[in-house]
Amino acid sequence: MPSYSPSTIARIGDIKNGLLVETTDMSYTLWGTAQAELFTVYNRIVLHAMWIEVTATSLVGAGTLLNYTWTNTVPVVALQNISAASADIDSMDRGERIVWQGTTLATAAVLSTEGVSLHPSATGIPFIVGIAPSTTLTSYGTIGCLPTIAVLTAGTGKAGLLYTPIDPGAYVEALL
Repeated sequence: MPSYSPSTIARIGDIKNGLLVETTDMSYTLWGTAQAELFTVYNRIVLHAMWIEVTATSLVGAGTLLNYTWTNTVPVVALQNISAASADIDSMDRGERIVWQGTTLATAAVLSTEGVSLHPSATGIPFIVGIAPSTTLTSYGTIGCLPTIAVLTAGTGKAGLLYTPIDPGAYVEALL
């Protein structure tokens, strides 16, 4: 059995599972009260997994549902839902996640238990997100989240995603 250096093992993990990008710990006011842009995507990527994990304080906001969105800035494409609304996220505790499922467009985001959630690639297929760049123009847009029905009144969370770049120069950056 060959032995690989730690850097090779890490690179193989990046190729197989995707690169990780996470936001900072966010107050509910940044993502739970109105449309919030979480990540900027430059050119095209394969989106393997995405979630918001409850961090320091539990979520409060009875009737609050959440869905994930995509808006392309260059070229302009209006907001698109990449998930349907989740179940009520009120009273989610530290370690629980609102997980993008990655099965088909408009599949509801799923709520997990503390510390354990199904990786979307186990149940679905990764999505291609973004638009190929032209010879003179980089394409970019944002992945966000949108609370519906009600809004949060307390809580903190941290968004994360795993992706693989498709185009040269493609990458994702956290906005919050």
